[in-house]
Amino acid sequence: MKLRSSFLPLLLGAALLFSAISRADVIVDTGTPSLGGGWDLGNGTSFTYPQWLAAKFELLQPTTITDVLGWMYVYRTAGLTVAIAADGGNIPGADLYSGSTVVSFNNYQSNWEGLTGLDWQLDAGTYWVKYEGAVDYYGGMDNPAPNPLGVEAFRSHYTGGWFRQDNLDLGVRINGHATASNVPEGGSSLVLFGLASLLLAAWRGRVVRCRV
Repeated sequence: MKLRSSFLPLLLGAALLFSAISRADVIVDTGTPSLGGGWDLGNGTSFTYPQWLAAKFELLQPTTITDVLGWMYVYRTAGLTVAIAADGGNIPGADLYSGSTVVSFNNYQSNWEGLTGLDWQLDAGTYWVKYEGAVDYYGGMDNPAPNPLGVEAFRSHYTGGWFRQDNLDLGVRINGHATASNVPEGGSSLVLFGLASLLLAAWRGRVVRCRV
């Protein structure tokens, strides 16, 4: 079977479109904080100051969030809730998505911790990512990140409210990809149709050798 060169752009376009639909990209990455220590992250135990931490970020297009991570440490294995909240101006608004996980003790070393394998669909706009230590959480989030998000906040469990504080410089990493609604109508079907057309055209243009 001989492939005509005129069909190569179709094959390349189909491959690129399929890649754009299926690829997960880094949506937010502040970089890894270089120093140990930072801000307590807990829920009112005798070990940590009772506060939660959050940072504001922006999406330029409809996006499906697949991973939400934060650079943090624990002194013992403990529970953690990670949430995406609506924009409340200087502080987080109502939660849109949330999930819980367990952060394992890592010999006093910080690591990227949080939720993976998500399917959280968000429109273009401004949001907050929140990190909420469980009642058994004994640890915190390091700072400063090389490229902090700039607008941040903490929640005091003494007052029950959120307060803006932009020098938290939290380590945040969010992965995701453009949602299907942001791909041209029938995008995935177009890939299949293009590949089928390519195979049909190549079959029609095959070279047949006859023995004499």
